[in-house]
Amino acid sequence: MNKVVSRETALERVKSGQTLMVGDFLATGTPEYLIDGVMERDISALTMISCTTGMPDKGCGNLIVGNGSRK
Repeated sequence: MNKVVSRETALERVKSGQTLMVGDFLATGTPEYLIDGVMERDISALTMISCTTGMPDKGCGNLIVGNGSRK
C-alpha cells in the first residue's frame, strides 16, 4: 500500500468537526503546506492535538489564530 498521497487527496479527507493530530516541536516538522490548505477550505470546528503551536503566524499557530488565506 502506498502511504504517500497528494496534498489534494489528504485535504479531501479533512472534514469539519474532526480531530487533527499534528507532529511538530517548536514549529519544526509542521506540515505547513497542508495547514495552509485547511485554511483555504470551508473547514471549521476542528480539534487539534499538537505538542506546540510554534508561532502565531506559522503552521499550527496560524490555524489556531485564524491568520492566512481563510475565505
